[in-house]
Amino acid sequence: MTAISPRELEKINWLLRKLDWSVTGGAQGAFDLWQSPESTDEIIVPLDPRRADFVRLMDTAMRRLRGYLGPDANRYMELAAISTASGLEEAHWKKESTIDAGLISWTQGEQLYAAAREMLVAAAKASRERRMYHGNASAHVAKSFLSSCLMGQTQVGSFIITAHAPRDRSFHFAETDELRPVLPGMAAPDSTSGAQIMNWLETALDVTRSCLDAYRKDADIRVFDEAVPQGLSFEFARALGSATRDSESAVKLIRPNSAKINIGGTREFSFAPDEASVLDSVANRFAQAYEPQEVTLSGEVAVLQHESSTEDRIVRIITEGGGRFRKVRLRLQEDQYIQAIEAHRQDRKLTFTGKLEREGNLNWIYSPRNVRMEEVSEVDDIESATYDEAVVPLWGPGHTG
Repeated sequence: MTAISPRELEKINWLLRKLDWSVTGGAQGAFDLWQSPESTDEIIVPLDPRRADFVRLMDTAMRRLRGYLGPDANRYMELAAISTASGLEEAHWKKESTIDAGLISWTQGEQLYAAAREMLVAAAKASRERRMYHGNASAHVAKSFLSSCLMGQTQVGSFIITAHAPRDRSFHFAETDELRPVLPGMAAPDSTSGAQIMNWLETALDVTRSCLDAYRKDADIRVFDEAVPQGLSFEFARALGSATRDSESAVKLIRPNSAKINIGGTREFSFAPDEASVLDSVANRFAQAYEPQEVTLSGEVAVLQHESSTEDRIVRIITEGGGRFRKVRLRLQEDQYIQAIEAHRQDRKLTFTGKLEREGNLNWIYSPRNVRMEEVSEVDDIESATYDEAVVPLWGPGHTG
């Protein structure tokens, strides 16, 4: 009887998890007893290669599994070999359909694919920064992660699509970091891994499920605000609402090395159709909180920053009268930056107009207009009044930029 590599053990465990078998017994460190979800079929999987009967038991387990799979055995075995060799983790999006044989209406199928994509993007962006509204932030890491994922075939039964994510691959947060060489003694640029991104997908699903359960009891939409640090965002809520609209849906994760997932290596989150409207309300709430706002502000130039190696000219303004947007950062053109330098040198206020956007804890105006230094004769409070009229309160009391 030929020797069996440790990867064969990983492969059979991966296949059993994928087929929804579960561990129902065994002896710690010696063997696991797996049971089929729809019958009493059982397979004993040995765990200790040092035991004399390990090869015999593994051979028996593989033969029983091949018999269970029937004609599809070779396809499943090849997929298991690729997944284990490449270190892939899986996410399945399942949606109930009124049509048999794994078919679904074209529109619903497109919506599910789009929802799966947006949830993966939101998880990748959350690996860099947790935000109510991501917008165009962290686009590079999301694009790189999606490009590295593989898409599996749909499965019969519920309509199922599958994403295979490389858990060990690293992803830089900025494109420039990928091109910059890391010299000896230099710190490596910030990055994340496929496993960390899948952690955020799992965490966001978990906290959203908990919030939906809490909302059924108290109907207080504010409970979802507390889930933002765990990865819930406008994009994630919108995508999950789309995925579960009109019929039951679920997201199943197959992650052998996750600390949160049980001994079987799988975890499934189910969602009901009536929860789609709640998730839509959450998405709308998050979008309104972080929607860019056209403002006209005035204030003191506190910080000037311009590095000769870049075109960025950044100034930080302490706005007149304080308020909810007490500190604002501006990205200026060269002539606008000269105005800011003069305002700082003469200890005079700088006035500007533009779309104020929230980036994490910072308030930004990326393309300000009408940037000018106030004349001495101007009434001190005129711009403060303009500010009060222009800014719609978006955050709670005490929130600072």
